[in-house]
Amino acid sequence: MPWLERALALCVKNSDKDECSQPRFNLGVYYNETGEFLKARTMYEKALEIDTAQRGPDHSYVADDYVKLARTYRELGDVDEAVKLCRSALAIHEK
Repeated sequence: MPWLERALALCVKNSDKDECSQPRFNLGVYYNETGEFLKARTMYEKALEIDTAQRGPDHSYVADDYVKLARTYRELGDVDEAVKLCRSALAIHEK
């Protein structure tokens, strides 16, 4: 995992920090898999913010962010929020 954090640090250092959604997404995956759901949520929320701003609200990456964030909310016990996020992802895919 240190290499994932290093990748994010390098991205932030060498580019506009608002272009670093992929390293955050990857860290979110890692944190989810290791049960660090609050950290995962933080990473996914920032990736979603960046992807929405950079790619637009209907981009498939935004839908991916919603799905991963939904899984995290489900793991945290917030099923209502998880369902809401899944519906947002589905709406993008249905367009």
